[in-house]
Amino acid sequence: MDVNELRDENMVADLELLEYIQEPVIEEPLTLPEILEIAFAYNLDIYAQQYEREVQARISNAQHLQMLPALTADAFYNYRSKDTSAFTKLVGAPKPAIQPKQFPQISSLKTTFQDDLRCTINFIDMGLAYFRAKQEKDRTLIIEQQQLRARQKLVLDITEQYWKAVGAKRTLNDMLEIIRLSESYQKALAHQIEERSISQLQGLQVASRLVDQQSQFESLRYLYESSKIQLGGLMGILPGTYFELADVDNDLKEIEIYNIREVEEEALRMRPELYVKDLEERISIDKVKESIIPMLPNASLFEDTNYDQNPFIVHHYWWSIGMRATWNLFLIPQKMQEKRAAEAQKEFSKASRLALAVGIMSQVHLAYMNYRDALNQYQIALRSLEIRDRLAVISQKIQGTGEFTGIDVLNFDSDALLGRINVMRLYASLKIAEEQLNFAIGRPFNFPDPCDKPDVELSNQEVTPASNEF
Repeated sequence: MDVNELRDENMVADLELLEYIQEPVIEEPLTLPEILEIAFAYNLDIYAQQYEREVQARISNAQHLQMLPALTADAFYNYRSKDTSAFTKLVGAPKPAIQPKQFPQISSLKTTFQDDLRCTINFIDMGLAYFRAKQEKDRTLIIEQQQLRARQKLVLDITEQYWKAVGAKRTLNDMLEIIRLSESYQKALAHQIEERSISQLQGLQVASRLVDQQSQFESLRYLYESSKIQLGGLMGILPGTYFELADVDNDLKEIEIYNIREVEEEALRMRPELYVKDLEERISIDKVKESIIPMLPNASLFEDTNYDQNPFIVHHYWWSIGMRATWNLFLIPQKMQEKRAAEAQKEFSKASRLALAVGIMSQVHLAYMNYRDALNQYQIALRSLEIRDRLAVISQKIQGTGEFTGIDVLNFDSDALLGRINVMRLYASLKIAEEQLNFAIGRPFNFPDPCDKPDVELSNQEVTPASNEF
């Protein structure tokens, strides 16, 4: 079977499996914690990673079992076509005057059967198995840390797509309101243009604004639908599965301003990648010890239990015990080179861990800067929205005085609604930036494991913006 035939066969099998895949029953609009719960239960990448960990765990268990003594059962059966008959001759005795007639003798039958059971303890092999078992156990822990980071990345990806979708969903209603205002005002202007009470310029301005608003609406709708599709993929559900997102509470009761030094320490304590480097260094240390063991003399203990059915021997059952010592001197130069290589690997692990720590600190600083920038942008948008709302109210009150025209009032109303859209967009960006900071720290806020947000104190620049409704 060539590669193309194999791909066609697997494609058919995969499609059949996908038809019978068990999907969650989604009846209510989903919140972010519910989406994460579904993702951790149905995401196929997470599902596949479980087998990777299981494979490594079984390899580790197999390596531990190599520390057991060797227990060897041996059975021997033999049949000869003729007897093992032989003559005997006295050595060193004087030759007799009369040679007696000799007859051949046998000491075993043509059919023989022997068996034995030997237990052997090889101290070199046991020591090697011990350190190799430790290394395999650490490799299992490495896979667990890598899977932990993959789950944290899944939380970040879901959070980003969730807030993009929620932000687009909330702003779609406001954009529809803006379009309705523009359409109603356009109809009123069309009537006035027919009566020649106003010029066509104002009508064209409103029409141009309406086209731009419709384009923005389509962009928001595309963002909402595409984010939902990506959310579905991250949750592990098939494309086309219907689900909706629940409304969110938009009031920010309190915004944390993290202490950057404490955040750095938290990241260096929590990031799974650093745990991986620690385990790799420990594996290198065990490799150094493993390379030393074969340079030592090897001693092994053994105990045999034997049986021989030969009727010519006195004892058919017996046991024996002993010790054997060997020392391969020519193996020492080879193992010395392996020891030096393992020591160099240990130093490399230390250096790469330090480089990774510096990189993580840079990631934390960048995420912290993005978070602070998103917070500042959100606060500016709140103040801008307050001003736009006041302008819209004032313009409606004094429209009758002639100071503002109808198109001016429309512009103020549209700007107020656009301000609400901008606030919601920046609110979603702030929540994404916050989760990116948590991801850089190594403790996602919405991680469905028993871990909370980073326990850091607020700085002196604590910010508590006024609650607002969009």
